[in-house]
Amino acid sequence: MHIDVVEYLITIISPEAVNIQNDQGNTALHWAATNGHAKVVETLISKGKADYKLKNAAGHTAMLEAELNEREQVVAWMLINTELEEEIKEGNDDEDEDEDDETSSDEEEEEEEKKQIEGSSTKA
Repeated sequence: MHIDVVEYLITIISPEAVNIQNDQGNTALHWAATNGHAKVVETLISKGKADYKLKNAAGHTAMLEAELNEREQVVAWMLINTELEEEIKEGNDDEDEDEDDETSSDEEEEEEEKKQIEGSSTKA
């Protein structure tokens, strides 16, 4: 079975080799996730210490590649067994703060425009 090969390879390669990226920036983890090989993803992360935060040239993590390719089992495993779920929540919180900043900025601009309009209508 291919998982036996993956486990064997992990024992004979250097720890850094598991995260080698090809010319598109994909690692073995990216490929396993993209193709829905959940057991390989699990083995690469848990035994091979694959860096699940690495991004490819498109800026995608292995989990995002799995999600884009509708590999729900891989996405579910990665969310449960890595810190990605917490990072996603933190990222969403940051986006919410950015949206709040944009909203208050927009509101300030609208108030300024109203004042300018009111000022010009009282002069007329």
